[in-house]
Amino acid sequence: FVLDQDAYMLRSNSQLHISGADVVVKTFNLLAGKMLSVFGKGEKKIILPTATLGIRGTGVYTEADTLRSYLCTCYGTVDIKAHGNPAAQETVKTKHHESPRYIYASGETLISKAPMQNHTDDELFMLEALVGRMPGFFY
Repeated sequence: FVLDQDAYMLRSNSQLHISGADVVVKTFNLLAGKMLSVFGKGEKKIILPTATLGIRGTGVYTEADTLRSYLCTCYGTVDIKAHGNPAAQETVKTKHHESPRYIYASGETLISKAPMQNHTDDELFMLEALVGRMPGFFY
């Protein structure tokens, strides 16, 4: 689906709550499941069970789980803040899938490196085409 200059693809059995001011959507609460998203300019927020993600004109793939969520910053910049400890935060800036992360609900290390998984560049091209753009790694 498309909202303004952003496009989204939800996988089966996903639960998403969308909220914002007036007609501008600012917050996406992915309660369960998997979502691939591409965002135009402007700040947005994705809330996962284990973290809050600050999004700024980027492409991301997320998987929401109560014990361990997953984030691939496909391209662009994302600020990660783990819910389990306010001090556990990281800014990830990528050009092409080079810094996927697991974000855990609890434990010593709340944010750790992860493999790129469960999404493709073809899906990113398809979503960006819906809003008249090319993926950030294409340029």
